[in-house]
Amino acid sequence: MIIDAVCVGMFQVNCYLLADESAGIGVLVDPGDEGESILEMIRGHGVNVSDILITHSHLDHVGALDEVRDALGARVHMNPKELPMFERVPAQGLAFGLRMRQPRAPEEELIDDQVLQLGGLAIRVIETPGHSPGGVCLLLEQPGRLLLTGDTLFAGGIGRTDLWGGSYDQLIDSIKKRLLSLDDDLAVYPGHGPPTTIGEERRNNPFLQDGLQW
Repeated sequence: MIIDAVCVGMFQVNCYLLADESAGIGVLVDPGDEGESILEMIRGHGVNVSDILITHSHLDHVGALDEVRDALGARVHMNPKELPMFERVPAQGLAFGLRMRQPRAPEEELIDDQVLQLGGLAIRVIETPGHSPGGVCLLLEQPGRLLLTGDTLFAGGIGRTDLWGGSYDQLIDSIKKRLLSLDDDLAVYPGHGPPTTIGEERRNNPFLQDGLQW
């Protein structure tokens, strides 16, 4: 089992590669920027990537989407609830003083509790709205077991809710109901920052302690 990441762009997004090395097949998650660096990571592992999964459609997670998609000939999967925001990537960019091109629409949908069978990988989709309307986390069920949380849950933090379509109450509800029910020793790989575990965040994440308001 391969899990690798490259941190890309001014927003320092973790773009992940998950691959079954025995089958030589992998998936890419959130190609946010610096397409050539992402492609170099994939080439370094010598695997075939035919699918790209998008946790949510904020500009920093899709900025290199078309560059990478075209180079790989890959299909793009995204929750359809993200489409209204995805279709406004250039407008998102202007809010940060950036000129962004509109990526082409995804070919496939990510639906809550769907299990993607991609080569030797089995990845379950967990819908976790709050940071964005259709944000998802991706639970690798085999081989191995780990969770990619996008911008839902970080080590010691949670995703912003002051951006387009965000809701603090909805995000906290998503985390507590959909993620904290998972095993304490489950490794968590977020969209920004270092890895953590479900147990670590349950015990110590200040945003998830009952009685605290932020």
